[in-house]
This record gives sequence, C-alpha cells and structure tokens, in this order.
Amino acid sequence: MRLKERLKVMKKLVLITVCLVMMAGMVFAQGSAEPAVASVAKYPDGDVSFIVPNGAGGGNDLTTRALIPSLQRSFGVNVIPLNQGESKGAVAAQNVMSAKPDGRTFYFNSQTLILMPYGGMPSIDLNQFQPVAQVVEDTGVIYVKADSPYQTIQQLLAAMKSSTLKMGHNGNGALWHLASLQLAKATGANFRYIAYTSGGTQMLTALAAGEVDLCIV
Repeated sequence: MRLKERLKVMKKLVLITVCLVMMAGMVFAQGSAEPAVASVAKYPDGDVSFIVPNGAGGGNDLTTRALIPSLQRSFGVNVIPLNQGESKGAVAAQNVMSAKPDGRTFYFNSQTLILMPYGGMPSIDLNQFQPVAQVVEDTGVIYVKADSPYQTIQQLLAAMKSSTLKMGHNGNGALWHLASLQLAKATGANFRYIAYTSGGTQMLTALAAGEVDLCIV
C-alpha cells in the first residue's frame, strides 16, 4: 500500500472526539427562559476555533479539515483549525481548558486525551471537557513498508522474536505507544521505540523512508 493510500485509510480509521469547553453551557444558564432561547438562536456569534492536538497532516488534522466545509455551512461563520501538537497534545488541551467559555472553542482529539492525567499530566482535568460528537471509529493497524521482507503477520512475528525491530509510535504514553507495549508483551518482542509526535503522517513518512521497521497507526 502506497503512502497516499495509507493516509486515506488512516483518515477513515482515526477516532475523533470533538470536545467543547464544558463551561460553555454557562453562557445560556443565566436569566429567564426567553433570553436563553434568544442567545441560542445567535450561536455562534463569531468565528469558531477547532484546536487540533497534532501537527498538520496527521489523522486528526485531516479529519478536521475534511469536516470544516460542512461545519462552516452549518455555523454560518468561519471555522479555523489550529494545530497545536506540542507536548503530545497537552498544550492544546491546556489552551482549550483556559479558553473563554463562549462555546466557540472546540477540541478534536482521539483517546489520547483520557490518558493525559495518567501519563504525567495531572493538570489536565477531564471534567473540563464535554464530548459532543463521535466522528469515526479508531482501529489500530500495524504497517510495514510495501517492500518490507515481512509480508505476512507470521513473518513479522518471527522477526519480532528473533531480532530487535524499530517500532514507530506517537509519543511516550500515547495510545499507540501503549498498544505497541502490549504487542511486545504478548509476542515477546524487544522493540527499539522511536517517537513521532506530529501525527500519523510523520510516522508513515518515516516508515516509507526506512527509519523504522513497523508502526501502529
């Protein structure tokens, strides 16, 4: 499978949870019922930001940009994607938590968000996020190069046990890193781990260049 085709598959597989700052509900929680209805009718009253906790070209980013035309038609305002992939998405999460509670800041993310408080990021408070839509499902896929000597899962498993393969992952403590650790535990493999924190595109590009032997996306 060529890199371009892999990216299309990745785009379909990535699980995106669109999270709205939980306190946005407070905008409509004050006053009588009639003013509240009027406030809802005006929403949104300005451009909407969608913070993506990955670099440009990753699965979350591609899915966000694919949805933007429909979102703009629905909202009637500009929808602006903001890539903030620093610190495995923690910077993006912090920015969403500290955003003005006006209902105009959304967060596109995969399961990585729920792992943050348990991976050395105690300042990320999951209670400050409210999931509002599941876009697609996420299924991890093990990739090797098209011309890899491992063309079947049996060949790959044999190589895992007989040598140290270089495994690409999306950052220490991130979902696919944890998945690769479970794979190593189940198979007895001894991987050499290499992190690519800008998203699946960076990881698959590294795979195509021969920097790693396999990766999970």
